[in-house]
Amino acid sequence: MKPLTICYFSAHSVEIPSLSAGVRQYEKQVGRIRVIARTGSQLFDEARVRAFVREALAADVVLITLHGGKESCPAFAALVAALQEQKDREQKGPYFHIQPVGSDEDAVMAAREHADGFGSERWDTLNRYLVHGGRVNLRNMLVYLYNLRFHAAIPCDPPQSLPQEGIYHPDFMGVPDLEEYLEKKCDPARITVGIWFYQTYWLNDNLAHIDAMIREIERQGANVICVFHLRYKDAERGNRGADYIVDHFFMKEGRPRIDVLINSMMFSLTLAAPEYRDLLPRLDVPFIQA
Repeated sequence: MKPLTICYFSAHSVEIPSLSAGVRQYEKQVGRIRVIARTGSQLFDEARVRAFVREALAADVVLITLHGGKESCPAFAALVAALQEQKDREQKGPYFHIQPVGSDEDAVMAAREHADGFGSERWDTLNRYLVHGGRVNLRNMLVYLYNLRFHAAIPCDPPQSLPQEGIYHPDFMGVPDLEEYLEKKCDPARITVGIWFYQTYWLNDNLAHIDAMIREIERQGANVICVFHLRYKDAERGNRGADYIVDHFFMKEGRPRIDVLINSMMFSLTLAAPEYRDLLPRLDVPFIQA
């Protein structure tokens, strides 16, 4: 069985832990693989950009995630030019996939212009593996790429949807429902601290800072209701958005069940979603930016 070589660029590096876990599963279950993964901060000069492009040209697959258009990948222009030169010489090159992150129209345009098979079933399948994310999806994506590149037929599951929102606590193996969690973890006589954070952190097991907040809050004698979610509603994902999180987890019958909300998320809640303008005033508890 041939080894698979992938050159991978991550615009924000959040998914790298899940990719690493997927690679380990692939090695145990499928075969040899080599992944050269870089982030924007690692491609900080021309020498490193050239080295990345050399690795990409020699790889079986090049996978680029963009968040902020072409500019989010310092090697983008050099890479695209080198891949085009390879095609002009009629040399066999890598399969090239560009993955837009979030609702990045510039990244979508870059994918439409430069990615292999944009709009095809295989591009859509790779897109769903990456959008849903997690170690299992990324392991199956690696198998899918092997099959695509080497015309093989190794069994792999299609992309699987994972929870878009839910309660997180390090003492629970999965995602508990609200009533179970309140019964086991919340004392009505104590104050209750709400936390909300990015679903991608939960998905990629990037939780050390969340665990630290939960443990410290509990050490000081308070309850904590910690919820991961995707802030803005996405029809493709089918997530419920920040208003559902407030109404379902942080309020009961129109009154807050938390006494304070710690926000570990970046950027404005209302700039991209003006319909959320009344959300925090309606919750009406102190709001702490972590």
